[in-house]
Amino acid sequence: AQVKGIELSGPDKRTVPPLKVTDDCVTFVCPADWPQAAFSARLADASGAADIRVNAPDIWWMQGDAGRSASPGGWLRVFGRCMGYNGQAFLELRASGKARKIPAAACDLYALRAELPVDLSPGDYEVLVNNGLDGASASAGALSVAPYHEPWPDKLFNVVDYGAVANDANDDTRAIRAALADICKNGGGVLYFPRGRFGMRGTLALPPRTLLRGEEMTLSQIYWLDEDNPAGALLSGTRDFGVENIFLAACNTDEGIVVTPPETTDAWKNANILLRRVRARFLHTDAGAEEGFRRSRAGGCQLRISGDFVRILDCDFYFSKGSSALSSDSLLVSGNRFDGPNQDCGYLGGHGVIFENNDHEGRGMSFANGSRCVYLANNRLGGVYGDGDRETF
Repeated sequence: AQVKGIELSGPDKRTVPPLKVTDDCVTFVCPADWPQAAFSARLADASGAADIRVNAPDIWWMQGDAGRSASPGGWLRVFGRCMGYNGQAFLELRASGKARKIPAAACDLYALRAELPVDLSPGDYEVLVNNGLDGASASAGALSVAPYHEPWPDKLFNVVDYGAVANDANDDTRAIRAALADICKNGGGVLYFPRGRFGMRGTLALPPRTLLRGEEMTLSQIYWLDEDNPAGALLSGTRDFGVENIFLAACNTDEGIVVTPPETTDAWKNANILLRRVRARFLHTDAGAEEGFRRSRAGGCQLRISGDFVRILDCDFYFSKGSSALSSDSLLVSGNRFDGPNQDCGYLGGHGVIFENNDHEGRGMSFANGSRCVYLANNRLGGVYGDGDRETF
């Protein structure tokens, strides 16, 4: 390349010399008195010319409070580069020849968040981003806006009404399964655990359209009675289910909280999964060094969640063995604590992954092959060494 000068045009016009020119890159110094603004840089040599926009938004993807869509009164986030400057960024939602301007509630160079008005009309919109420096807005693509409701009915099924007794150190499995049977007949509902500790054996399998809810994660606990050779998951679900406000405790686990995939003949797919304010302590006891080594190498995941539209919010997880695997199209993992011994790893994957404000301690982290559109920000990653060392990014 024989680039002799770069023509700058925007708030002013000027030609500056290149600092360095290679086959892959042209470097120049922006003049110190050049206004902060979006502008064009034109590079030319004997073979032709190229125009490049500088400080203009380069939009990669967006995600709403309902995953690929958003709801009136919900939120919308747009990710890319040069997304906002000086608190001046805003969105425009256009439909039927009309535009509605929505200021950014939070913004940095890589991410913009907007709170959608409660009175925003449902429908299909084109989303445009203005970063506060560019006179023109850039299109982020199409967005569907519609009211969002959680998939489970509001009807409450209290396990105490089915014979479970808090804090009696006995097995409450029969009462819990009786409540689940009525939830199935109702087409879903809320499996409710009031204040206290409740004993369980085997897998607690949540039907579709079911929310497992406690009074609070510091007040309601399900504990699995100890078994020498546990098999299967502690808690499972397939689609349209959630767990919130509960403390889950177990020893000598095989697998912990898992999503069961469909069979090849099933018409449904894993989707719409919520974990919110869940505290989990999955520990194992050892009869000696050999037994401890065997159990620490068990293959079961303690947290295996996959599907479309997954939210894991404000949870507190400690697993003494086993890795975790989170994968989704539209995955939001925010405000959580992940902790455990450093021989294990946390795996992330999917398309449209937001992993932010988490405390990820003592575990490696790896992104699955093919992951794209990932936003990783404001996390604390610490104590990552030992066997998990190889998997840290």
